[in-house]
Amino acid sequence: MSPLTDDALVAEVLAGSEAAFELLMQRHERLVYRVSYGFVRDRDDALDVTQEVFVRAYEKLATYRGDGEFRAWLLSLTRRANLNWLRRRRRDRGREPLAAAADPTVAARQEADLAHREEVSLVLDELSRLNPRQCLAVSLRYLERMPVRQIAAALECSEGVAKNILFRSLQKLRERLGATLEIGS
Repeated sequence: MSPLTDDALVAEVLAGSEAAFELLMQRHERLVYRVSYGFVRDRDDALDVTQEVFVRAYEKLATYRGDGEFRAWLLSLTRRANLNWLRRRRRDRGREPLAAAADPTVAARQEADLAHREEVSLVLDELSRLNPRQCLAVSLRYLERMPVRQIAAALECSEGVAKNILFRSLQKLRERLGATLEIGS
C-alpha cells in the first residue's frame, strides 16, 4: 500500500482526522524547522516558529485549495511566520536590558556574538524587503540548500523562472548590502 499523498492527508484532516495531521507534521516538520532556523539562527526560536507554523497550518488548512503543492503552501506559511517573528524580535530588542558581564572573556564573546547577530540581522532585514517570491527563493536556495528544481516546484514556476528570480534577488541584495557582506554564489 502506497503512502497517502499530502492532499489525501489534508482531506482526512478536514474530515476530522487528527492522526492525518500528525502524519503531515511528521512529514514536513524537519523542512519547516530548517527553513525557520535559517531565518532566526537559534534552535529554540526555530522550534517556537515551527510550532507556530503548524498551529497556523491547522487553523488555516481549509484555505489550502489543493491546486498546488501542499509543501509550497506550507513554506509560504513558514516564510510569513518567520518574517513576523523577526519583526516582533526587532521591536522587542529595544526593550531588553543589557547584560552586565564581569568576566572579560564573556564580554568579548558577547561582542562577537552581537557583531554576528547584527550582520545576520542586516541580511535578514534586506531579505525581508524582497517580494515574497524572491524572499522564499533565496531562503530555500541559500538557507535550505534546495536545488533549483525543487525551488521551482515550491514557487510553482519553471526552472528558468526560478533561476531568474534568484538572479534578480541576489542582484538586489548585492546592491542594497554593497561590499559589506559576501552573498552566496
